Amino acid sequence: MKIFLSGGTGFIGSHIARILFREGHEVHALIKPNTDLSRIQDLAPSVHLIHADLEDHDKVKSELKNIKPDAALHLAWTTNPENYWKTPENLTLLQNSIELAKILADSGCKKIITTGTCFEYDTTLGILSESSPIKPKSLYAACKHALYLALDQFCKQQEIQFVWPRFFYLYGPHEHKKRFVPNLILSLLEGKEIFNPPGVLIRDYLHVEDAAAAVCALTSSSLSGPVNIGSGTPVHIRDLMEITAKILETLNLKKDKNLNLKKLINFKNHPVCLDDPILILADNRRLVENTSWKPEYDLAKGIEQTIQWWSQQVESARRV
Repeated sequence: MKIFLSGGTGFIGSHIARILFREGHEVHALIKPNTDLSRIQDLAPSVHLIHADLEDHDKVKSELKNIKPDAALHLAWTTNPENYWKTPENLTLLQNSIELAKILADSGCKKIITTGTCFEYDTTLGILSESSPIKPKSLYAACKHALYLALDQFCKQQEIQFVWPRFFYLYGPHEHKKRFVPNLILSLLEGKEIFNPPGVLIRDYLHVEDAAAAVCALTSSSLSGPVNIGSGTPVHIRDLMEITAKILETLNLKKDKNLNLKKLINFKNHPVCLDDPILILADNRRLVENTSWKPEYDLAKGIEQTIQWWSQQVESARRV
């Protein structure tokens, strides 16, 4: 298929771009000018790059008129871990995403996949299915859900198949280093004490390559509407941290070879916040039962691969 992709240089989008190309699709990726292409450096010569801002509607319209994509995957959004949940940029992206959908419809695109978040749901309910009540608690989640509501109706009117993957907790290579898993790995590699959430929390962690594969599986499925993208497996934060420390010990990659990494993990000083649900878990049966998707990584395998990747980044930085 001819596929239009936005956010193709991002944490998830870069993995999606790689899978789509490997499967033989013709990928046209919208790239913001001056964007860092390091995540797709090996792929860039094989993908059709469109250098334009999402808000440059005339340029986007002109490009899509020529491409006439069969399907579109829209992932471009603000991802700065320090402020993504509250920045007014969410409102701008909501507006530009609606305009993009209109342009895609005009270009003849018959399938639009746009990504949402598990934080659209009332997360206090613990186990979340696509029919769980909605209760966004941030500007980010509210804008995502507003986009879902608008595009769901618009695509029905235009007879466009609309799919809304909702991501739960992801980890893996190329993640922003200030996110929880990279910060955990980098701290342990350097022998630093870790700032961590309460160990009693239970979350749904999925390797980013498995998440990307799930989205790609949706491009060839008949599913429409919301689809949870998660592992469906509960993971205690305490277990995730201790598994990471154990694998690092086994790989012998820590800076101080005599340091016991578990001593860097202290759960006592971080009480549970009353607004932070103990359990957030994906009911992923809709994805599993209606597509060919099967995850490649369990937690241990995924964390080991991620540790190896971050270790290589640290070693490369030391050699510069």
